[in-house]
Amino acid sequence: MAAPYAGTGNLCIACGINPKYQAGAVVHPYCSRTCATKGTPNNPPAPVSAPQSSWFAPASVPPSAGICLLPTCSKPVYQDPRTGPSKFCSRTHMNQAAGMNLSAPQATSWFSPSQPAPATPNGICHLPGCNELVWVDPSGKPSQYCGRKHRDQHVAINPHQAQAHNIPQPSAGPAPPAAPPRAITNPCLQCKAREQHTGSPFCGNTCKKKAQDSAPGILEVPQGHPTFKSVADQFTKKWNGGGSKTVKHVYIVLVSATNMQRYERYRQAIEAKRNCSQTGLDAGNQQRRWHGTKRACKIGDPGNTTLCTSSSCALCSIIRSSFSMTYASAGCFGRGLYTSSTSSKSDSYSSNMTSSPLKAMLLNKVVVGRGYNLNSMNSNLTAPPSGYDSVLGQLGNDELIVYTEDAIRPAYLLMYS
Repeated sequence: MAAPYAGTGNLCIACGINPKYQAGAVVHPYCSRTCATKGTPNNPPAPVSAPQSSWFAPASVPPSAGICLLPTCSKPVYQDPRTGPSKFCSRTHMNQAAGMNLSAPQATSWFSPSQPAPATPNGICHLPGCNELVWVDPSGKPSQYCGRKHRDQHVAINPHQAQAHNIPQPSAGPAPPAAPPRAITNPCLQCKAREQHTGSPFCGNTCKKKAQDSAPGILEVPQGHPTFKSVADQFTKKWNGGGSKTVKHVYIVLVSATNMQRYERYRQAIEAKRNCSQTGLDAGNQQRRWHGTKRACKIGDPGNTTLCTSSSCALCSIIRSSFSMTYASAGCFGRGLYTSSTSSKSDSYSSNMTSSPLKAMLLNKVVVGRGYNLNSMNSNLTAPPSGYDSVLGQLGNDELIVYTEDAIRPAYLLMYS
């Protein structure tokens, strides 16, 4: 059997393979705790429980060069700038050593077995694993924790230590009042209890389906709601006529799912052909445009949200089943469905067949695609020129004309005076 290695130089005196551990100017005889616990015939291992400042055998080695006392750990001990070296690398290993009944210090601080935790503003939070500085109150008195949360956590996992260290227990009184609910800035127009989902007037698919299930119809948007402001601002900024108009009410037009699916299919087909989104436009170059028409009932007036059945009420007909080429007018740019970005232009086509203090106008979603600019009349058109999807008429105020029903859907009803 080979004799134990009694090497010299920089190699471990136990294994003779690894270099000796060095901490600063101090060189230890072993490479690690493993070899130190094995020892050699001339250097018996020091028991872990020995009341010494380090795991290594030579008593002459200063404690500043010590290794953590926890078995299996070979990290250097924590060097506190205020109180000197600890016997452990961290508070976590100190607590583990205490649980193993080793000679771990049972003091208030893991970094010194003989000194209490320093009551200075530079103290460290007592929660194991936290190295944050303790909280200091305005009078300069330091806490034993960085905050209430860590204090309560430490008390919960180690209540006997809290009693031994006179750590105040959490109050058994009534719980503090709950924080007030976060204010809803863009409430869902259906439930009015949750925030709208991005790009939708509803909070989610459930409320959206409820609204669609009640289609066709209208749903009022409260004043102060972002949707109200968006529609009203577009109306006001695009009013080029004389005088001023006041927006009184805004409603969402509820279109059936089947009706919207036809519109979206057409929109996606135009997008696939024109790639509008690659130039920063909405898919299909969707735009919002105004349309004025006849109203034969009181829909839109305060408290009136029920569609009428009169064949002469073009407004209710459009809300119920969208635009129809059957009733399309033959205007300056042929027989098509006319809208405008100028609200005062569409106002000239808005009329009441019954007495009302308000007028009505529809704001619509229109798939423009590739628009053909036309600045002269052509009343014979029944479709845009080849290679185009719509006509942009430029005779005074602008007009947008589409020649298929699937290119347009009513989106909002605006009432103004």
